[in-house]
Amino acid sequence: MNKDALEISKKVFSNYAPNMSKHKFINSSLYEINLNILKEKFDISHSRGVFTHVADKARAFKILASLAKPGGYIIYGDRNTYGGLQEMLQRYAIYYFVKKLNKKSKIDKVNIDEEIVNIAETLFSSDIDRSHKAIPRTRRAIIFDRWVIQQQDDPTVNEVLSFFEKEGLEYVSSFPSINFLGKGTSTVSKIKNLDALNKGARFVENLWMILNEGELENISSFEVLKDSTNFYKEINIFVHLLRNVKIKNDISINNIIQKINNLKVLSKEAEKIKLVERLKVFFSESEEFIKTLKTTKNLENLRKKIDNFKILFKGYAGVRHVDYVAYKPK
Repeated sequence: MNKDALEISKKVFSNYAPNMSKHKFINSSLYEINLNILKEKFDISHSRGVFTHVADKARAFKILASLAKPGGYIIYGDRNTYGGLQEMLQRYAIYYFVKKLNKKSKIDKVNIDEEIVNIAETLFSSDIDRSHKAIPRTRRAIIFDRWVIQQQDDPTVNEVLSFFEKEGLEYVSSFPSINFLGKGTSTVSKIKNLDALNKGARFVENLWMILNEGELENISSFEVLKDSTNFYKEINIFVHLLRNVKIKNDISINNIIQKINNLKVLSKEAEKIKLVERLKVFFSESEEFIKTLKTTKNLENLRKKIDNFKILFKGYAGVRHVDYVAYKPK
């Protein structure tokens, strides 16, 4: 970390820490800190958006986990392989054009960085606009973070959970949640069922990969009935009809049969799950994007293609970051 960034960190920290004098800033590589002094000294150890930029995440996480006391917590945040796929497609396109330019005339490191900035603004300005609006930082900082800095190896949910397991940690929670539809069978079901979390994460990560409009869009992805509104209305009537049944209740058996029959009819009127349809659109657009990249000679043609997409590089363009909380047992 450069000196300016370190001073900014200290200034920000001092605004929130009344006992600033009791804290110490260590400006060092994670691999070079003195673990003999710092091991198991903290109630919480925290890393956010860092390990994606290091080559050995398992080693880095081991160090992070070792800093927390038994009974403490590890908060780990990073990008996700699936959620970051769209950004990797952006990278591929930018670097593809940079390499073509470099073949024509050799470009030094400074000019390569500037070419990346220019190409990113031409192709993905809308995505940069959204990010700039969401987080107060310069457009140049966004471009450097996403595309100029080339080491970005985003872990999957399974990899993160394997880090937890290897270091003897217990998964507590995450946001966005890696919990899947139907997680938990009762109050006695295993909260720490890693096998279920790993398999359920496959559904979640596919949603992260194509996230465009947000949470309500995710809900609609699992609608499988042609007339969901009427089904939910009918099932609500049915469950309330049988709610709090007592001897004195006078519920017609024919009424129950009719309600069940109505639900049978509505539940048969199924259509293809919207998630499948969205994935088809996403992969078709991805194929079209790569084929255009291969054949086009200028950035403007590719940008026109991007502007017509419905999912690829639109809205959130995937889930960019996931935070996890783990507990270190005593």
